[in-house]
This record gives sequence, C-alpha cells and structure tokens, in this order.
Amino acid sequence: MNTPSVPIILQLPDSKTELEASALDFASRVAQNPPDPNLSRSAALKLALRKLIENWGVDISDKAIDTVVRDIQNLRRGTTVDQIILHATSPKAHIHHLRPMTDPAFQTTRLNHFEVVREYPDSSAAALYNDLSGLDEHKKQLLVELELLLFHDRVSAWSKAQHDRLLKVVNSLKHRVPLIIFQGDVGTGKTALAECIGDALSHHVENNRPTPVHLLKLTTQVRGSGLVGEMSKLISSAFDEAITFAQSRPAEPVLLLLDEADALASTRESTHMHHEDRAGLNTLIQRLDNLRLSDLRLATLFITNRPGALDPAIQRRASLILRFERPSDDARRSLFANRVPELNLTEDQLNILVRQTGPKGSGNDGVSFTASDITERLLGNALRESYANNKPLSFECLTAAAQSITPTPPFREDISV
Repeated sequence: MNTPSVPIILQLPDSKTELEASALDFASRVAQNPPDPNLSRSAALKLALRKLIENWGVDISDKAIDTVVRDIQNLRRGTTVDQIILHATSPKAHIHHLRPMTDPAFQTTRLNHFEVVREYPDSSAAALYNDLSGLDEHKKQLLVELELLLFHDRVSAWSKAQHDRLLKVVNSLKHRVPLIIFQGDVGTGKTALAECIGDALSHHVENNRPTPVHLLKLTTQVRGSGLVGEMSKLISSAFDEAITFAQSRPAEPVLLLLDEADALASTRESTHMHHEDRAGLNTLIQRLDNLRLSDLRLATLFITNRPGALDPAIQRRASLILRFERPSDDARRSLFANRVPELNLTEDQLNILVRQTGPKGSGNDGVSFTASDITERLLGNALRESYANNKPLSFECLTAAAQSITPTPPFREDISV
C-alpha cells in the first residue's frame, strides 16, 4: 500500500504555505545529499529545514525545528501523521524579491545580478579558510580592515578607551569608500580568500557568538551587451539590490564581491575602451562613493589578475590593497605538510618537493608553482594515479606528479594606452 504524501507546512503569523509536498521525499533528499556530511541524520534535517525557510523573512525557534524533525521520524516509523507544521515565531524584515529555496541541498540563493548569495558561518568556508597556507598576514589585515569599515562603533569605543576621546582621525576615516582590492597572479588564493573570509568575520565580530555575514557575488554579466546606457543601468540596479539586501539586515555585515574586476573597472587610459565602458565605470565610481555615506555594513571586494588594468580612480578609493604572490619556499612546504599530513613527510622529502615546485625545478622556466597548481593539479594528479593503480598515496607519487606538470604561466598584462 502506498504511503500518502504528508506535506510540510510553514505557519506564518498571518497565513500558511506549503514548503514541501512530501516530508518523506524531503527527508530522503537530505539523506542523499546532506547540507553537511559530518552531521547526524537528525542534525542534517534540522540544518536543511533552516536553509529551506531562511529567505521567508521569519524566525523559527529550535523547539519548532525539533518538533518537525520528530514528526518526520515518526512518519518514517509508520506513525500516522496528517500534516507537519513548522511554526514561525516572529517576522523579520522581508526582501520580497527573494524566492524561497525548495531544494535543501542547494546551498545558495540566486538574485537578479548575483551569481551567489551565501551566508556564514559555513563549515565548508571554514575548512577552506584554514587550508589557505602562506596567507596569514593577508587574513589578519583583511579582518582588521573589515572591522574598521563595518563596525565604526567598535573603533569609536577603542578611541575613547585609549584616548578618553573620539580622535579626529577616527571620525575622518569613518566615511572612507568601503572597497578592498585583491590583486596578484593567477592561482595565488585571491578568490579563495574572498569567498571564505565571511566565515572568519562571522566569528571575529562577536565574542563567543557568531554573527551572520553574507556574501553577494556579482556576475560580470552586468557589463551588458553593449547597448547605450545598458551597462550603467545594470551596475546601478546591482548596487540597489545589494543595498536593499543590506538594509534588511542592518546588524549583519554584507560583502559585495566582484571577481575579474578589471572587466568593469578598466582604466580610462586604455585605447580599447568604448564610450559605454567609460559610462559604466563612471557609474561604478559614483555608486562606490555613495556607499561611504550610507552607514550600511556593506563592503566591496574587488579581485583582479591585472592591477595595471584597474582605473586609477578605483585604486585611489581602496581602503586596502592586498597583493598576492606565488607561495614562497616556506609556504609551499607548509602546503605539502598540511594537505597530506598522513604521509608524515620528512624534512628532506619536503625540501625535495619545495625544490621541484620552485623556480629552479626541472621545466619550470624560472617560475614557481601557484598554490592552486599544488593543491588542485599536483595533489589531484597524485591521488588519481594512486587510486587508478590501487596503491597507497606516497612521497614518490607526489614527486612523480610534480615532474608531470609545469607551473601555470604568469598572467601578462597587455594594455595599449
């Protein structure tokens, strides 16, 4: 006999809506693709339920979540359950253009002008952040700068505690453009750090209690198709959407990320720049300037492989420019030691790997491996060969993989002015 479908109903303060047509199907999807593979089945269900309703603009108590999980477990055991109701406790500020997530395995929410909207804390981002070797100083500078930009009250409190007054420089720096530029060669960790810093910030801003932090990753499709005025309108619309998002969460930091920023912010000195590109750049500069007067906890992160291609007006406005280089000998040694700790590589073995992946390595033509060359290509090749031949991963596998690949060529700027 077929078991009838039992829906999951979200009971809002003034209405109710069906979240899932079948609670059992929902539980099955979560079991097959859990939001965090390290969680127990019930904990995964709880997290998936929270992700399912996170964009409905309501608060859900832990007790309400526990009740739904218990009802689903009873349903699995064959107990008769007519419907499963998830009770909302209080409304939040709601963003009407956000659509509720329907797939619990889907970790992000798509907006009109953003590839990804992500909320931290996030376990996968935390793991990535901890795995980023050789960037400790970048992490430190970035976290401090974000706190200076996004938490003016804390800077003011520090000033009064240290100087018994609000320093003039603190007040004058309050309205800087909230822009941080990540620049450097390919594969050096720029995008990886930008996409996981939100997790570190979520734990950094409050003692003993994480604060939600949000990442909005802007799509380069805002460049448009070249129609007159299109690029400017798309940029303005994207910023409007980000501001609306931030206004609905006044206590929660929002990071607006633009990868390949030179696609939107190319220097006006370039002979290849069209009128539409100039108009778009002017709009981008204007919208950045407007942010410093908004008092929103909204900061922009620009990433580029071509720092010389960024317009000087963009670079002048940056409160911090982080420069990323290919990993040093010590950083590469740390990468190998941290990524394959189970191999217990000796100092001599690490030195060999460092030499192989350095500028003097065979076939490297004076260029060191990037971090991603090591973590993605070299280690990936070694693991693939070990798995294919049904043999353990070993130091010899790593050296063979290092000999089989060459470092990614440096990114060369080619701008005619």
